[in-house]
Amino acid sequence: NMKNDGAPGNDLIRCYWVKKLSSTHNVLVNEFKKVYEQGEMLPEWIVIGRTILLPKNEETKNGKNYRPIALSKHHL
Repeated sequence: NMKNDGAPGNDLIRCYWVKKLSSTHNVLVNEFKKVYEQGEMLPEWIVIGRTILLPKNEETKNGKNYRPIALSKHHL
């Protein structure tokens, strides 16, 4: 139920990649297994990125009028 292009959560993972790229599911499962079973850190390609705020309308003084857009490291 998470937004695809919303700001990442505490784990810094963007939902779009997890939900839509089914060809990556096996790779992601293996990376998460390494974290949970062996205590490894997530690889940089999963967690590095930047979130920018785009105004939804002209009322830019109110923080709720911005839309967070998450960019992966590849797009930086």
